[in-house]
Amino acid sequence: MGLVEAALFERGAWTKALEKYAAVTHLTVQLYDTDERPTCGPVHPTALFDLFTPGRHDLGIFAACIRRCLTQADMPPAVVVEDHNGLAVVGTALTLGGEIVGVAVAGYALTAFLDQHTLERLARNSGRSFETVWAAGRQERHVPRERLTVYGELLRTLGDTLLAETFSTRQQEETAARLAEALQIAEATRATAEAAQETLRDREERLRATFSQAAVGFSTTSLAGRFLEVNQAVCDVTGYSREELLRLSSPEITHPDDREQNLVLIRRLLDGEVPSFSLEERYICKDGEPVWANLTVSAVRAASGEPLYLVGIIENINDRRRVEAERARLLASEQAARDAARDGWAAAEAANRAKDEFLATLSHELRSPLGAILTWAHLLRSGSLDARKTAHALETIERSAKAQKRLIEDLLDVSCVVAGKLRLEVQPVDLAEVIEAALDVVRPAAEAKSVELESVLPGFRHGRVLGDPGRLQQVVCNLLANAIKFTPNGGHVAVRLEVVDSRAEIAVSDTGKGISADFLPHIFERFRQADSTTTRAHSGLGLGLAIVSHLVELHGGTVRAESRGEGQGTTFRVTLPLLSPELTHWEPVSPPASCEVPYDWQPVLEGVRVLVVDDEADVREWLTAVLAQCRAEVTTAASVGEGLEALERVRPDVLMSDIGMPGEDGYALIRKVRTLDSERGGQVPALALTGYASAEDRVRALAAGYQVHMSKPVDPAALVEAVTKLVVTAHPRLPAARLA
Repeated sequence: MGLVEAALFERGAWTKALEKYAAVTHLTVQLYDTDERPTCGPVHPTALFDLFTPGRHDLGIFAACIRRCLTQADMPPAVVVEDHNGLAVVGTALTLGGEIVGVAVAGYALTAFLDQHTLERLARNSGRSFETVWAAGRQERHVPRERLTVYGELLRTLGDTLLAETFSTRQQEETAARLAEALQIAEATRATAEAAQETLRDREERLRATFSQAAVGFSTTSLAGRFLEVNQAVCDVTGYSREELLRLSSPEITHPDDREQNLVLIRRLLDGEVPSFSLEERYICKDGEPVWANLTVSAVRAASGEPLYLVGIIENINDRRRVEAERARLLASEQAARDAARDGWAAAEAANRAKDEFLATLSHELRSPLGAILTWAHLLRSGSLDARKTAHALETIERSAKAQKRLIEDLLDVSCVVAGKLRLEVQPVDLAEVIEAALDVVRPAAEAKSVELESVLPGFRHGRVLGDPGRLQQVVCNLLANAIKFTPNGGHVAVRLEVVDSRAEIAVSDTGKGISADFLPHIFERFRQADSTTTRAHSGLGLGLAIVSHLVELHGGTVRAESRGEGQGTTFRVTLPLLSPELTHWEPVSPPASCEVPYDWQPVLEGVRVLVVDDEADVREWLTAVLAQCRAEVTTAASVGEGLEALERVRPDVLMSDIGMPGEDGYALIRKVRTLDSERGGQVPALALTGYASAEDRVRALAAGYQVHMSKPVDPAALVEAVTKLVVTAHPRLPAARLA
């Protein structure tokens, strides 16, 4: 390697820049000369590099990359060399003046995830133990081949920039020194005898030719900075003509932000502290635009050492600065991407943990009531229970089935929230009635724990909100149920309704266990519970408060939780916008008090003909049993075709159909029924009983021609009540449709 080539790869000039590159890409970098000998590095050795260091256990891909880079044509692209184990390096030829002067190689990178067989093969090939190879592989992240190519292009840009900068700076300093020396010699020669005048004139001519024809800008200025002479390159950089520049001074065209630094360095030069100096500064061109230039200045002195004038070399580095800015942007972008990937990985890990905890909780919450149902059903089937135990078994089965139904409804609500399909049926709503209805729903649970329920609704009859009464009742019910769940026996739960800052505020407070400051910011997140361990004291999926938050937001309101800490109780505050005065002529609709109907409410449907269409035999059987208990005449069909045939044969008073059935579904059935004339049953009241329970499913069923939409599982008493209302609405004088 020649002296010039060695100077280009001076270790100190390269190490700092390569360390920044290696810190961002997490790759080890080495420089090689054209004889394939290392000149700089390794920089930033990684675990994989230390494991497969060349000369010890190298797998050959560093050497292969060097050879390929040295044999590339002009402007070679980045070279990626990858072995069959998923290890790869990227390299690039370093060029100067169209000639390859060296190679930069970065590695190792993992282009694929290492499985156990690959790790064992690497261990054998490297002579290292499997544990050592596995530990090193764990520290590295997967780098796609496309990103590795980008790293190579970035390495090429960095290398070429450093080469050009090193070569240019050395060339400028050498040229400036030679020029200053030549000018000093010219001044000394001018003072010699007449015999040296001809030689001096020849040398001056050569200097002038060099001055005027140089590719970089040359200028001479007075000690005050006024231009004495400039060459064409200076004019090209600044946009001024020679005549214009000779009427100006260097400070006049220097950017205001760079003048002070320039003057400080000139003072040091004139005081003899430095022989010359170089700096990068901006000139203001004739068109007002700034241009970056590299300025090298030296002083021409008399024999006595006094400075006579200054010589400056000016090189336009605008393009280089743009490359450096782009390089910095790429490095920052890559670092940001790595940070984002790390943050995304952490978020994904947290989401996976939350998902696993939720699935475990869901499994527990579904299996617990299911186990009770199966156990008591087995005991009932055995016939070994007395009347008291039988009644207790039926109560337990009913309670467990309702618990599963509530879980399913919460899951459906969350699914609608995630899909953005939760819709409201808005109308003016009296919040006092909503709260009173919610209190009626949760009162049995409060009485079971001897929890005192207090409601403070002081004359709140003048304020209404625009919302969905059922969903608003769900909000209050969830908050009250949550307060009762976490309040110990004999505790106190209060709900207050008042106007705060022209908005309605519902406050639900309790004397329960409270919420820790760490968990309070996460209280409304889906699947989050303060205690998700297997030893937790309270059941649930952690969805109720998330549903509350979303429903309140859909109503244009806010919800927040307040707690002074564990054991200090909790207060939830819901604020909703009050209904504007111009809408007060609307009639408010009270929310449904409850979706359940007592079993001792027994209507009589004697003489009422009901046609049930469902492809599931078990469903047809229990529907027949429920309706027959009310003395209705039930006809069943297993398909749309059978249902249409039975419709014309039986002429039912009510049609009850499933939606999801093989072949043709319940929508096809009702469309065909509605095409018949009334004498053939085309106007028969119809009820859709289905497992499709979303708001969109309800709207679609009603639009198709059903009068009622009910979701499975359905409360038998509620089902009988719906049939009764259909009969009374369609046949108000039918004596059989009456309440017992």
